[in-house]
Amino acid sequence: MVDIPQTVQDWVGKWIVKQGLEGPGKLSLLAGDGSQRKFYRLKLKSSSYVVLHDAAWILTQDYAAHQSYLASFKLPVPHFITIDESAGCLVMEDLGDELLQVRVLEKGPDRKKFLDQAAQVIADMHRYAFPPSKMVPGANRRFDTEKYYTELLFTLEHLSQKLLNEPVPSDELLHSLKRYCENLTQLQPDVLCHRDYHTRNLMLHDEKLYLIDFQDARLGPPHYDVASLIYDPYVPLSDPEKESILRTYERGLSGSEVGKKIAWHRFHADVQFMGFQRVVKAAGSYASFYTRYEKQTHLPYLKPALKTALELMPKSLEKIVPIENWLQKVKKLKIK
Repeated sequence: MVDIPQTVQDWVGKWIVKQGLEGPGKLSLLAGDGSQRKFYRLKLKSSSYVVLHDAAWILTQDYAAHQSYLASFKLPVPHFITIDESAGCLVMEDLGDELLQVRVLEKGPDRKKFLDQAAQVIADMHRYAFPPSKMVPGANRRFDTEKYYTELLFTLEHLSQKLLNEPVPSDELLHSLKRYCENLTQLQPDVLCHRDYHTRNLMLHDEKLYLIDFQDARLGPPHYDVASLIYDPYVPLSDPEKESILRTYERGLSGSEVGKKIAWHRFHADVQFMGFQRVVKAAGSYASFYTRYEKQTHLPYLKPALKTALELMPKSLEKIVPIENWLQKVKKLKIK
C-alpha cells in the first residue's frame, strides 16, 4: 500500500470543492515516468482526472507552457485543467492507461497503423510549430555540442562507472565522443523537438494517439525525434516498419517550410547517425533510474538499447566506445 502525502490529499480535497464536483474522491498512485514526479488518478462518482505532483516544480515547470503552445496547433495533447505551482500540483484529463508500447507489443493488426500514426504526429509537431515561437521555453534551449556530449557523459557516469564498475573513461574516448557530438550539430534544420519521443510517451485514448511528457522540449534537428521512435528500446521494430515510419514522416512534411529544409536524400543515414547518441543516452537514463533511485523498472531495456547502439555505431567510434563490453556485462546483471 502506497501512502499518498497528506499535502496532496488536502490539496485535492480543496480542489474538488472549488470545482463544484461531487466528492469525496479516491486517489490511487499511477505508474509514472523515470523521474521523482508522482502521478495519481482521482476517481469521482462520474468522472476521473490525473493529478501530477512535483513539489519542487522543477521537472514540471515548462509543461503547461508547452501544452498550451502545442494545443494551439490542435496537436493531440492532454487538456490541462488546473495548474498550481505553489502546491506543485497539476490536474489534467484522464487519458486512461494504455501506452502505445503495449498495443505495439501485442503485434496485432493495428501495429503498423499506430506506428505510422506516431510518425504522423511528430511530423505534425515539427511542421506546425515551425519556426518555434521564442515565447516557448523549449525554443530558448537547444541540442548543441555541449548538450549531446553532456548526455553521453551522463551515460558514462551512471551506466559504465556506477552500474558496471568500469574505469574512468580515457582521454581518447572523451575526445572521440566530443568530435562525434560536434558533427551532430551539422544536422539541420532546428525544429521544436519533443526530446523523448517513444512508445511510452504516446497514449491511446478512444483509439487516438496523444503526446505526453513534452516538458523537456527543445530546439534540435528533426532527426532526433525520428531516431527516438524508430530505435525505441521499448519496442524493437523490423526494417520494413522503420522504412514505413520514415516514409510516413516524409509525406507528413511534404510541401511544408520545414520539409523544404531537410536533406531527404541522406535523411535515413542522418537518422542512423543521430540514433547512436539517442540510444546510448537512453541506456544511461535506464541505468540512472537504478543508480539514483534504486528503481529496476528500466534495467530490462538496457540490453536492447545497447544492441541497437552496436548496430548504429559510427565508424569513427568503432573500437573506441566499449559498447560490446557494456552489453556483455549487462547480460550478466541479475534483474528482478
